[in-house]
Amino acid sequence: MNWEAVSAIGTWVGGIATFAVVVVALITARESKAIKLRVSVGIGYMPKGEDLIPAHVVYSAYNNGYRPVRLTHIGVKLPNQAQVILSMNHEGDRPPYVEGRLPAYLMQSDGVNIVVPIEEFAEALVNNGCKTESTIETFWIDIGNKYYYSELKFNPQEFLEAKK
Repeated sequence: MNWEAVSAIGTWVGGIATFAVVVVALITARESKAIKLRVSVGIGYMPKGEDLIPAHVVYSAYNNGYRPVRLTHIGVKLPNQAQVILSMNHEGDRPPYVEGRLPAYLMQSDGVNIVVPIEEFAEALVNNGCKTESTIETFWIDIGNKYYYSELKFNPQEFLEAKK
């Protein structure tokens, strides 16, 4: 038996295994630096007599990653591609109807909900040209100006007529 050949094969296998370990370590390190934010938006209901009526639009964000994220704004991207920012970074510039705290600093496994009364949400859409039922993209913006999108099917007229 040629022991030098066996030794060479062992060296090659060891080298390939070492390379694989380095690749896995680099991928793992890269993934741990990525922001992994799960966002959603929905309609919140409240009781009125025996019925439930739509009362709020609820923006939710949850940090699934290891890296902290600072969220500064929420908004809507309309079908005509116009963007409406619903809350501002500075306390004085925030519309009075926005509940919740922005900016929000989310560590690993932290979450935040921002609640916007449904009539004011509908008015913001109508005032910016969205008057019929549409699927709109809602978004969060982080401090690095990265957008995180979620979709909502919404008819602003329905909620404004119900208010009257």
